[in-house]
Amino acid sequence: MPRHTGKKSTVETAGRFGIAPDRAQNCHADSEGVKLNFLVMSETVAAFRENSSLREGWNDEIEKDYKRRVRRK
Repeated sequence: MPRHTGKKSTVETAGRFGIAPDRAQNCHADSEGVKLNFLVMSETVAAFRENSSLREGWNDEIEKDYKRRVRRK
């Protein structure tokens, strides 16, 4: 998995796979980050199935974790 240095490279990489810029997300590919991603995505998919829409800020927890742990490195 390529190491991304910022949102721009994440958006560019996601775009190559047909993912819209507002759906691209930086994350940590370690056990803590993967666990958080699965939790957030599970909640997001369940909410989408119920409401037929993606809530604003669906990725806030992942983004906070990413920023918090980038600063520690």
